[in-house]
Amino acid sequence: MNREKFTLSEEQMRQIEDFLFRQAMRNDYVLSEVAEAFYCPEDLVLTDENGKEIRKFTWLEAAEIESYIRGSFPGFRLPTVSEYGLMALEATGDDLDGRDVVRELGLNRNGIGHPVGRGVAEHEGEWAAYWTGTEAPAHSAIAEHQAYALIITETNTILDRERVDVNRRLSFRVLYDLNP
Repeated sequence: MNREKFTLSEEQMRQIEDFLFRQAMRNDYVLSEVAEAFYCPEDLVLTDENGKEIRKFTWLEAAEIESYIRGSFPGFRLPTVSEYGLMALEATGDDLDGRDVVRELGLNRNGIGHPVGRGVAEHEGEWAAYWTGTEAPAHSAIAEHQAYALIITETNTILDRERVDVNRRLSFRVLYDLNP
C-alpha cells in the first residue's frame, strides 16, 4: 500500500501508555469468554502538539498505534472484525440489537469523521464506528483504500463487517487477549 507515513510522537507514546494503564486498572471491562479477551470500554483519546484532542483516527494512524501497542504492551490490541461479532453476539444474547450492543460494549456514538479535520463527524449521535484489526483483502483493487470497521446504527442495525475508506476517522478501542 502506498500511503503517507504516520509517526507517533514521544508524547503520544506516553499518552498511549497512560491509556493502557487505565484500561488495565478498570473493573468495568467486558469479559468475552468466546473471544478469550477483556474488552476495554474506553475510547483512546490523544492530544496533539497544539493541545487539541484527537478522538478519531485514520486507518493508517490506527495501524501505527496498534503496531506500537503490540510491540510494547503484549496482549493489548485492536479487536478483529470476527471478535467484535462474537462479543456483540455474546453481549446481546444472539439478537444483535444495536442499542444493546452499544450499551453492553460501552460504545460511543461518535459517528464517522471526515477525511479532513479531526473534530467533524457525520452521523454523530447516531452511529458507533470503530476500527478493527482486520484489513480488507489484498487481492481487491480497492483493498488498499478500505479496512474493516464495526459500525452500529441508531436504527438498531449492526454491520460488523463494513468496509470503510482508510482516510475516514473512526474511534479506537482495545481488548486484552487472555492468550497473547
